[in-house]
Amino acid sequence: MGWFNSIFKKDSGEQIPENEIVDLFSMDDWVDDRAARQFENIRKDVEKQFFRLIDLTRELRQNLDILSQAELRNTNITERENQIMKGNRQAYISQHKQFINMIVVPNSPSCQETSDFCKGFEELMVRLARSTVKGHAVMNEFFSAIVSEINKRLKLMGETVTSIKEILDDNSISDIGTINRSVSELRAKRKLLNELDNDIDVMRKKLSNSNNMKKKLLKSMDEIKKGKDYSKFRTADEQKSNLKKQIGDVEDAVSMMFSPINKAMRKYERVLAEGADIFNNYIDNPTAALAADDSLMILQLLKKMRIALSERSVEVKDPDKIVGRIEGITIERLRAKKAKYIDARKGIKEIDEQLRSNQVLQDINGLNYKVEHVDNQISLLNDKIERSVKTRDKIDLKTLQSDVKKRILDAFNVEVDITWEDKPKVSQSSS
Repeated sequence: MGWFNSIFKKDSGEQIPENEIVDLFSMDDWVDDRAARQFENIRKDVEKQFFRLIDLTRELRQNLDILSQAELRNTNITERENQIMKGNRQAYISQHKQFINMIVVPNSPSCQETSDFCKGFEELMVRLARSTVKGHAVMNEFFSAIVSEINKRLKLMGETVTSIKEILDDNSISDIGTINRSVSELRAKRKLLNELDNDIDVMRKKLSNSNNMKKKLLKSMDEIKKGKDYSKFRTADEQKSNLKKQIGDVEDAVSMMFSPINKAMRKYERVLAEGADIFNNYIDNPTAALAADDSLMILQLLKKMRIALSERSVEVKDPDKIVGRIEGITIERLRAKKAKYIDARKGIKEIDEQLRSNQVLQDINGLNYKVEHVDNQISLLNDKIERSVKTRDKIDLKTLQSDVKKRILDAFNVEVDITWEDKPKVSQSSS
C-alpha cells in the first residue's frame, strides 16, 4: 500500500519525505548540514528582523539618554523625593544599558546561533523585568511619557524576536539543539550498551574459567581423599575428636564434684591460712587445678573445710549436705579423673605432632584456601554480571531511536534509517 499512500500525498499537495541512511556517529554533522541548508531559505527574513532589532536597540538607547537629561515638570517636591528620583533613575538607566550590552546580534547568523539568541533574549527580558520593578514604578511617576516610549521599544524588541522564532517554527527548525541532544543521548546509550555487552561477555568468560578452576580444585581434593595418607589423617583426626570428647567428659565429671560446694569453698577460702592458691584454682577451674595438683593437696584442704563445717565455724546454708558432698570427693575418683584427663591431653599432643608432619593436611588446607578464593571470585562476578544486565535491560534504544527519527522528520521532512557499526569485541583472559 506504500504506492497508494504516495499517490494520496501527491494529490493532497503534501510533500513526500525523503529517505536517507545516516550513521549515528556522524549524525551531528548531518543535522547541522541539513539545518544550514534549510536555514538558507529563510536567512534574508531572519536578517531583516535582526536589522530591525538593531534599530530598536539604538532607539532604546536614545530614549535612555533622553531620560538621563530629563528635567522635572513639577519642581514642587521635597529634597528626599528628589534624591529618590535621582537614585532610581540612575539604577533604571544602568539596568537597561546592561540589558542592551548583553544583546549580541550575530553578524552572519547560523541556524543554531539564531535559536540560541532567541532563547537568550527571552532570559534577558525576564531578568530585566525582575530587576526594574521598583525603578519602573518610580520613573513612571516622574517621567511617564519617556518611560512609555522605553516600554514601547522593549515591546517591539520582544515582538521582533518572537517573529524570528515564528520564522524558525514555520520552517520546523526552531530547536535544532533539541535534536542534537536527542542524537547525543542515543549515541551515548548505544555506546554504553556496547560497552556493557562487552563487559558482560568478558565477565562470563571469567566466571566460566573460575567455575572450571573450582571443579579442578575439588577434583584434586577428591583424589587426595582417596589416598592412604588421607586415610591415616582421617583416623588420627577421629582419634583426636574422641580424646577431645574424653576431656569434655572429665571436665563435666570434675565440675559435678566441685560445683555443689563452690559457694562454700569461697567462704572457707576467706579463713584459710595455708594453701589458698591451690584452693582458689579449684574454685576457678577445678579440672585444670586437678591436673596441676601432683600431690592432691586439695584432699587435705577439703578435710579441713569439712571439719570447719562440722564445727559450724564457717556459716553456710545446709552444712551437712556440703559435708556429704566433700566426703564424696575421694582420692580414687580424683586420681582416675586426673589420669584420664592427662592421658587424653598427651594423646592429643602426639596426634597434633603427627598431623603437622603429614603433608596431606597441608595439601587439604591449601586447596580449601584456593576454593574459598575462587568462590569469592565467583560471587563477585555473579553480582557484577547481574548489575550490568539490569543496567543493560533498562536501556531502551528503540524508543530513543524513534524519538530522533520523529524529530528529524518534523524538522527536515526526511525519514532516516539510523545505522551504527559496533566495535569488535576484545577477547580477554581471566585473571
